[in-house]
Amino acid sequence: MKKTNDKLFLLISRLTAPEKGYINKRLKASNPDSHLISLFLTICKCAPQTENALKKKLKNKYILNNFPSIKFQLYERVLKILRDYRRSKGQESEVLNIFKDIDLLFEKKIYKECEKLIKKAIKICDAHELHGFKLQLLAYKQRIQRMKRSSENLLPENSQQLKKDPLNLEKYGF
Repeated sequence: MKKTNDKLFLLISRLTAPEKGYINKRLKASNPDSHLISLFLTICKCAPQTENALKKKLKNKYILNNFPSIKFQLYERVLKILRDYRRSKGQESEVLNIFKDIDLLFEKKIYKECEKLIKKAIKICDAHELHGFKLQLLAYKQRIQRMKRSSENLLPENSQQLKKDPLNLEKYGF
């Protein structure tokens, strides 16, 4: 039997493990009962050398009867998901750069700008389902709020009593 040079097999064989995981997740999210998932997982698991070998591994008669059409649909879907994956990778880089800016501003105690950048990064995370980054940003936001509260206690209007009586002796009747 002649080896296949099919574009779908070639594409799937060259995917990295994280890409395969991402594609699998997205296919399941769009339609958990899809024939595309079944075909994708079968190709990933058995890495068939020929189309006939793949067809022997498939048990679903619907897929076998509509094989060319489903294969084409899967190819198109994998490419679309890979485009989204690459785009989200770019968004991850953008969020990481914002994290660096937040760190710098936090060190300089410029909390208002930190909060603006956090809002911007959270919008990116929401748009691209970067939930792990969003959790880190929310933790950072809480940290900034704590720092702002503690610095408010040190503001001049709150320290007028300390200027009058630095040792707080008035409290003890002196």
